Amino acid sequence: MMVIWNAPKDVENHEFCAMECALEMMKRLKTIRESDFEKFGKVYIRIGIYTAESLIGNVGAPDRINYTALGDGVNLASRLEGINKRFHTRIIIGDTTYDAIKMYFKCKWLDYLAVKGKELPVDVYELVCRMEDTSPLIDQACDSHKQMRNALKLGDFDTVKTICEETLKHSHDHAAELLLERMNEDPQIVCRVYEK
Repeated sequence: MMVIWNAPKDVENHEFCAMECALEMMKRLKTIRESDFEKFGKVYIRIGIYTAESLIGNVGAPDRINYTALGDGVNLASRLEGINKRFHTRIIIGDTTYDAIKMYFKCKWLDYLAVKGKELPVDVYELVCRMEDTSPLIDQACDSHKQMRNALKLGDFDTVKTICEETLKHSHDHAAELLLERMNEDPQIVCRVYEK
């Protein structure tokens, strides 16, 4: 399913609305799964959100027309949805979306990555919760990941490894595991390339 925000009519704070919607979807899915685990226990959803200008409108032939969005941002959002599998997350957002909502939502930096079809790598984040719903544990995890990001961008790979190792002493953090694995393999690989 693809959801388009800010079209065909302008939506004020559309990035904020998209985050609220994603979190509400997860909350309702949890309620549904708990109400009938036998029937819905294995139902999961993954969400990828990216903010970009896109071509939006009716596309197709007169006998088969479809209202849709096309462009790099749409493709990247789709890739982010799929990358949730790799990180064991449910909601991943791109850097442009993060920049618009970071004052209102707690997000954890995951990686700096390139995806197939996108020329430049982007920072990607897990949408964790509303800012008012955060906890000291969430804050600590997000702060550690921010430090990983900063050290990676500076090329300080030893610091990246140290922070990853320290993080993994206290929690099962799959993003930290993946980054540590990369640092141990070849720290010169600044970003991963994801095909799917």
